[in-house]
Amino acid sequence: MPNFNIDASAPGAEGDFFVRGANGRFQPKAPSALATAQTITVNDATNNAVSRGLTLSHTTSGTAAAGIGAGLLLRAENAAGTTRSAGAVDAIHTAAADGAEISALVLGAGIAGSILEVARFAAVASAVNGLAVTASVTDEPVIVGARGSDTNVAVALRGKGTGRAALIGASGDNLFGVSSEGIFVDSASVLTPLPTVSRNCGVVRVPSGATSVTVTNTLCTANSLIFAQIRNTLTNNVTVRSVVPGAGSFVITLSGDPGASHADIAFFMLQPDT
Repeated sequence: MPNFNIDASAPGAEGDFFVRGANGRFQPKAPSALATAQTITVNDATNNAVSRGLTLSHTTSGTAAAGIGAGLLLRAENAAGTTRSAGAVDAIHTAAADGAEISALVLGAGIAGSILEVARFAAVASAVNGLAVTASVTDEPVIVGARGSDTNVAVALRGKGTGRAALIGASGDNLFGVSSEGIFVDSASVLTPLPTVSRNCGVVRVPSGATSVTVTNTLCTANSLIFAQIRNTLTNNVTVRSVVPGAGSFVITLSGDPGASHADIAFFMLQPDT
């Protein structure tokens, strides 16, 4: 166990981490490697709340301002035997006025030894609700949800500036994006009529002289719900007669030949949660 000898009265008295200087103040000792993992234990009467066993403080010789904080730096040896910064947990004041402090917890991760901010958790005055991330068992989703004392709590995704809040699939495609400008899907490529569209939305073409098109779509099942609409001006006045889903494809049938204009058909597919 480390020796926290911080009650010694004589200058020069020291523990494993601190030494009392000639001015009577405790100062950190020069860092040294420890051969074994260290443990700090707090044994008290508290049985239904957290006992914080370690306090890190940051004071300044100047006037504290927004951004001041205290943090914990995590380092690890790399393949070349050099110790590099790998992560950090920082707590900062985003507003530092006395009695009106607003703070945030900042998580950082290392890239080539430099710590970059990854996530920030901010406090608001009189907060009663927050976010909970719950792990899952096999074949069940991980849950990111609201928690708190309110009976009904919404969860919002918000972009910055004109940026969108997007839902992204495992392949990295933007499934849906929302901003003040509207609701967006995938990318501009969905507007190009294609015979194979393995997305939940897109555009397909029924060519002149035909009345139907079979669309290859690996997401489609026999239970898929597909909505289709003609999106161009047609030479002949025809309509969508049916959309029939199947395993790996679906068939769009028109009421007749669209004529020389072809028929470009936008579709949107939903999957029932079974």
